[in-house]
Amino acid sequence: MRHAASDRVDPPARPSIPDRGAIRAPLLPGAIASSPLGAGRALQNFVDPQPSKLPMNDSETDEGRARAMAPLKLAAWILALLAGLTLARSLIWIRPATIAASAALLVAASAILRARTWGLLLSLSLAAAFGSAAALGIGPLWFWIVASAGALPTLLAAGPLLRFDRIAALSLALFSLSAGALGALTYAQLLGG
Repeated sequence: MRHAASDRVDPPARPSIPDRGAIRAPLLPGAIASSPLGAGRALQNFVDPQPSKLPMNDSETDEGRARAMAPLKLAAWILALLAGLTLARSLIWIRPATIAASAALLVAASAILRARTWGLLLSLSLAAAFGSAAALGIGPLWFWIVASAGALPTLLAAGPLLRFDRIAALSLALFSLSAGALGALTYAQLLGG
C-alpha cells in the first residue's frame, strides 16, 4: 500500500520573470535612467535577468563609461561657460528674458554633467530659442554660437538615444525644438505688439 504523501507530485516550476531593475536602458552613456520602471545602467539595451559578473563590452566597465561620457562632458562644460558669459552680459544690460534663458542653460548643463536626459532636452529647447532669437533679429548674431553649444550635447548623445527608442527620441527632439522656437517667436510678438 502506498502512502498518500508519496503520491504527491510537485507542480512544475514557473519560469522566472526578470526583475524590472534588470532592464537596461541606454539613455546617456554611463547614466542611471530615471524611469518609473527603474531602468538600469545605460548603453546596454538588453534584458539581463541575472547580470553577469564579467563585462560584456567596453561600455560596461567604468573606464568605458568614462570614455563614452568624455565628449558629452566637454560639450556640457562648453555650454556652461557660454551660458555663464551670456548670463553675465544679460545681467549687465538687464535683459530679463536672456537672464532666464541663460540660467536655464546653466541648469541644463549641470543636468547633463550629472547624466540626466532631461538636461539634453532642455538644452536643445533653449538652443532652438537662442537660434530663433538670432534669426528673428531680437538677439545678437553670437546667439548662434550659444545655440550651437546648446545643441551639441544632444547631437553627441543622439546615437544611444536613437538606438534605445527611435520614435521617442525623435518625438522629444521635435517637441524640444518646437517649444524653443515657439518661445522665441512668442517673445518677438510681445516685443513687436
